[in-house]
Amino acid sequence: MASIKRDIKVAERRRDVAEMYLGGFTQAEIAHKWRVSQQQISQDLKYIHAAWLQAATMDFDRLKARELARINRLEREYWRAWSESRGTHEKTVTTKSEGEGAYTKAQIEREQSAGDPRYLAGVQWCIEQRLKVFGVYAAQKLDLTWRELAEREGIDAGAAFEAMVQHYAVITSGANESGSDSGSEAPDGGSRDHAVSS
Repeated sequence: MASIKRDIKVAERRRDVAEMYLGGFTQAEIAHKWRVSQQQISQDLKYIHAAWLQAATMDFDRLKARELARINRLEREYWRAWSESRGTHEKTVTTKSEGEGAYTKAQIEREQSAGDPRYLAGVQWCIEQRLKVFGVYAAQKLDLTWRELAEREGIDAGAAFEAMVQHYAVITSGANESGSDSGSEAPDGGSRDHAVSS
């Protein structure tokens, strides 16, 4: 029973630590509020950053799987269209005459086709996109922050970050019951988080 209460208190503290950290409070200020050491707050932030990173990775994996499914479906359509464009095709040519004794003559003409190359170009595009998703091509370095990249794609960076915070609050409220105060901390999420390294 004591262990459950302690885990609930840890989850509550970490939710508050996350909100204060995003609000610009220092580790010392957060530690003073919770009457714990600054080292404890640093450990909490490492756990929080790892949880944010895991949530972002899971969302990215789902997005990648969805886009791969779309590419695969499109490629199947290109292959089907190319196959149907191959072989012998028949078309009816109608000839009409005028004047007395006018008549209409229909004639079937056959033409051989090796297939419409536009569909094969579509297949090639699908293959290239799949290779990009899998990271086969060498990565191009961009000197942009994740916020700049998000805004370039038309994504509200602030809203995306807030969604990650909300996601963290949800997973810590239910999935933290088996966690511990210091034994299960994940590694630091990155050097850009000044509060962790201060």
